[in-house]
Amino acid sequence: IEEVNTALGYFLNAEFGRANEAIREKSDLGYPYHNTGKSFLLFIRTLFTFDPEDILTTLAQLDHTIALASKIVNGQKPSIYQRLSYFVRYRPDESGDAAAHLDRLTAHCQLIIAELSLIRAILLIATDDHESWMLMVRQSLHIRSSYNFYTKSLTSPYMEDPNFSSAILLGNGVFNLMLPLLPPKVMQTFAFFGYRGNTSLGLEQ
Repeated sequence: IEEVNTALGYFLNAEFGRANEAIREKSDLGYPYHNTGKSFLLFIRTLFTFDPEDILTTLAQLDHTIALASKIVNGQKPSIYQRLSYFVRYRPDESGDAAAHLDRLTAHCQLIIAELSLIRAILLIATDDHESWMLMVRQSLHIRSSYNFYTKSLTSPYMEDPNFSSAILLGNGVFNLMLPLLPPKVMQTFAFFGYRGNTSLGLEQ
């Protein structure tokens, strides 16, 4: 996680080459958070360019990372690199129960899926030149899934983990701040799927 934060710092300072290099090796090895960082960097770049090739590259990376996290959530055996990426970060409980760390890994991977499903839906809606109603409905359902995860995770036992809780609070804050700012027509569509915004609560989060 620290390496991903370092890469983001490079990116925000316009050191794009160093940002990519900071996460390239471990993202290639299948580390979930490094692939998430790579997805975010590509997403941010695509928002600036809206280049068709950048859009396709970003969507492919998002799909790859979501699939990687889904394998862990669905109980498929993680690779040694995925296991090490968390076991070197978190020490075993006093009871010595290593399963607690796999639970933590699953929780973080569920968070990754929610985050990336959200930005994937935003990217598809923002780049839809045909204003397809079906695409809007389909992606709204993905957004709803992410929204439900963020709201339900506010009571998760993993909120004691600062890396997890900061992402959950940020996600809830973004939803609460973003929704009231949407155009009325778009807001009506989102309200149909159960989205409600709260600006004051979003600022607190």
